[in-house]
Parts: sequence; structure tokens; C-alpha cells
Amino acid sequence: MKYFTAFILLLLFVSCKKEEKTAGEKVVPKIETPAENKKDTLTTKAIKLEVFGFPQEVQGCSCYFATDREEFVKQNYIYVDDYQQNGFIKINGERIKLEFDRKNEVLPDKMLNINLHNDQFKVNLKGKAVEEGEIETHLYKGTLTVENKARKKTVVEVYGECGC
Repeated sequence: MKYFTAFILLLLFVSCKKEEKTAGEKVVPKIETPAENKKDTLTTKAIKLEVFGFPQEVQGCSCYFATDREEFVKQNYIYVDDYQQNGFIKINGERIKLEFDRKNEVLPDKMLNINLHNDQFKVNLKGKAVEEGEIETHLYKGTLTVENKARKKTVVEVYGECGC
């Protein structure tokens, strides 16, 4: 009976649900790429990523990234995915759903390369594992690139976790 109870507790711990955090959302500063200049910034809208909490649609295995370790601990994410089909970013107060170009890729040497898209945006997340996380997870540092249909691009350094 002891083992059955321990198994149930372990199952509950692993399958816990993360709630979406909506209070205190912040705008992440835009990092300009070298190709942009003042004229481009003044005449077109820049892509400004915003932080958001964990989406309720994402349960189980996932990747979730913030701009740095401090924001990651606060659960102020700028990118979240379900590790298989969909990813999420937030721009102009709207949470945007994207589809994977193919399944999540963890390359040799624990390199991460995820490509997503929808009809408005293309997103690329590249990272390298920097340490082991909790059970079956790794912590990564890398870059998140978001490009819109007008080919305006934002690149942000990220810190986050992937796993089950």
C-alpha cells in the first residue's frame, strides 16, 4: 500500500498544471538587429514581444523561455510551446499561436532548434543546454528570432527550460 500511495503522489507531482499568469504583464524591450536603421524604426512598426504566464492549453512536456534567469524564475515568459505542435508568443497585447514546422529538435550536444510559423509570423528558437534542470529537463540559453510578413525581425536573448 505504501508503494501505491507513493506512486500516486509522484504521478500528481509530475502532472501538475501550470496556470496562466496575467497580472503584471510587461513589454520586453526590442533588440534591434544590425540591418535595421533609424529610418526603418521610424517608418514601420517594430515587433515588441510581451511577457505572459503559462498558457492553460500547454500541459505535460513543454519549453518555456524568458529574457533572463530572473524573469524565468518570476514566470514572465516570452515564448512557450507544447513540445510537439504549438508555440505561443505575445505581441501588442495578443497571445499568438504558432505551429511547428516539424517536431521539436534537440540536436547533438543538447542544442535546441525550433521553427514555428503562422500566417503573420515566423519564429526560430535556438539554444544550448547550460545545465540539467529538474527531472527530465534541461535549462537553455539562446536566442528567439521573430519575423513578421513585412520581414521586420526582432532577436531577443532568452533563458528557459525544456522537458517533461
